[in-house]
Amino acid sequence: MQRCGVLESEIAPRVPSGTRVIEPVDMQESIMMTCARFTRVCSVLCFFGYCYISVAIADTVMVNVDYETGGFTSGYTPGEVNARIDDNGGPSALDAFEMSTGVVREGTYSIRTKTEHNSAYRSFGSPPPVRVESSNLEHEPSQYGNNTHFLYEFSFYLDEATWASHTNPGVIIWQAKTTGSSPDAIFSLREEDGRLELRFRHVSGDSNQLNGITVVDEIPLAKWIDIRFEAKWERVDGGYLDVSYRNASDGEVNFTDTVVNGETYYTGRTMRGNGTGYFKWGQYRPSLSPEDSVDPKTRIVYHDAIRATEMVYTFEDWKADHAVAGQETTSDEDSDLVTLLEEFAFNMDPNLTDFHHLTTSLGTSGLPVGYLAEASGAPGEYCLHVEFLRRNDDRNLVYTVQFNSGLDAANWTDVTRAKTIVPISACWERVIVEDSVTTTTQNRRFGRVKLQYSPP
Repeated sequence: MQRCGVLESEIAPRVPSGTRVIEPVDMQESIMMTCARFTRVCSVLCFFGYCYISVAIADTVMVNVDYETGGFTSGYTPGEVNARIDDNGGPSALDAFEMSTGVVREGTYSIRTKTEHNSAYRSFGSPPPVRVESSNLEHEPSQYGNNTHFLYEFSFYLDEATWASHTNPGVIIWQAKTTGSSPDAIFSLREEDGRLELRFRHVSGDSNQLNGITVVDEIPLAKWIDIRFEAKWERVDGGYLDVSYRNASDGEVNFTDTVVNGETYYTGRTMRGNGTGYFKWGQYRPSLSPEDSVDPKTRIVYHDAIRATEMVYTFEDWKADHAVAGQETTSDEDSDLVTLLEEFAFNMDPNLTDFHHLTTSLGTSGLPVGYLAEASGAPGEYCLHVEFLRRNDDRNLVYTVQFNSGLDAANWTDVTRAKTIVPISACWERVIVEDSVTTTTQNRRFGRVKLQYSPP
């Protein structure tokens, strides 16, 4: 099994079109210790600089269904990733599953599922409910069991025409379960006071009943929503669950947790079956049969970027792998002015004196870089952009981009939406954030990326 790390690969330097690169200036740093939460403010620069590097990234992804092969199994062996399984009890309707190029979260393709008040969309069970789902049923590396730890990710998009009316939808769009048992966790859509909610339900304690929490209070139609679900699977006490989301279509940078103050959403028993754990995505409407009239509407849902990553790589794992275990988070043993936390956060080597900034567009290692580029929606006007790497395999690490017209501590402004988020691998993504202030109103701006690490 590979962990998040580095592999050598040649990277050709490139600067985005319309970019004015400013040479780096001296870096300012600040360290704060409050409420047992360590905060490191790194790369406080006026127009960050950049350099050229040669590094690529390995990851711990167990399954990555991005549909970029143009097929339903996304390059996996049929059976490992299932879709269009009408020869094995699945739906017979030819449009139940379709590949889409018009609505995609990443790349060129996504999968479109359609359900109707029609027997052609029924599958499995007795009597079979309306169900159009894909699964990783036979893909062993991404199966879960007792005492395993996974990060699940998926993106979904609700077709506006078929979801404008959503009375009592009762649609499950993702679920995890063991063979021969009921689900351990589900994400479903339901109506609440006229709103369409995304609801997360899960096994709780000694009961086999599913408890629940609202993840998205009102789901926007025709928008991509990214979901992250971390599960420590345990048949007895000792497991935990965390759920977060972001509105990708609106450029949200950070995921919003279902709870606040850094608390874990749920701890305790998280699975009930003894069989093989797997997950499914698509549409499952358990209360709808062809004879039902509660919600007879056609429903169309798109899914993309379905991933399962085994969570085996934390900050402590990284320190052990780099022979720096036991050293303080703020230490700089290689004397390159980059602390251990910064090396971890930006894919750098704590045993190599390698102070450098990220290569724009293509770099896969280095401190955040800043440059002037044309402002979105304002032709001819320029503003400061900050580009940086962000890892997502350690839930205890949070990145926050801030802008200021000076270096006074009181006036840093958090940015909550990104201009661009580009996935690099299951563990890494490239983020570009744009300042809201242009050079026509301010002739001096500062940007920084703040790292917050809360030890587990």
